[in-house]
Amino acid sequence: HYGGFGDILDRYEVGAFIVNGRTPSADSLPWSTLMKKIKDKSIPVITVRRGDQITQSGNSIYIISPDQNFRESGELNDTGIVQFVKTTSTSLLLTADVGFDVEQYLLSSGLPRVDILKVGHHGSKYSSSEDFLRTILPKVAVISVGENRYGHPAPEAVSRLRGIVGENIFDTKRYGTITISLREGSLKIKTDRDDGR
Repeated sequence: HYGGFGDILDRYEVGAFIVNGRTPSADSLPWSTLMKKIKDKSIPVITVRRGDQITQSGNSIYIISPDQNFRESGELNDTGIVQFVKTTSTSLLLTADVGFDVEQYLLSSGLPRVDILKVGHHGSKYSSSEDFLRTILPKVAVISVGENRYGHPAPEAVSRLRGIVGENIFDTKRYGTITISLREGSLKIKTDRDDGR
């Protein structure tokens, strides 16, 4: 899941690299190469866990997973960093690649409603459970996905999402880059491949 970060570091100025504290095996060449590039660029590496918070100019990012148990999970997708983002005007939930188990844990811990959901695990059929979606009630769902052999986004997940957000589902495979802004109190979506809504 970190294979593309080298290209990001080459293209953008990165102020900090945030990790969950779970380190791949020592013989992982892609990880070693990435860490060397981060060190060469003098980018600080920050480890976060559930309960941590990043705040700037009245906007906050709350780390709501993983806790210690999920960080050590045998299912690597459970270790993804889940973030609740609250700005002065809107809220987002960024769910990494977590599935039903982490969603259930988050539900038992309490979840707020959100305006925007970055859908878990590229729209896998094992993410975005009905209970989860009915609790957070997003207005817009964004799926980060490209061409893949898994069938993401899965029809089952898209159906569950459609039951909550209607047609406000945008995936990068179909729409390209997706930009969401707030104008006059309403969310406005602009995409590469259409005029937006």
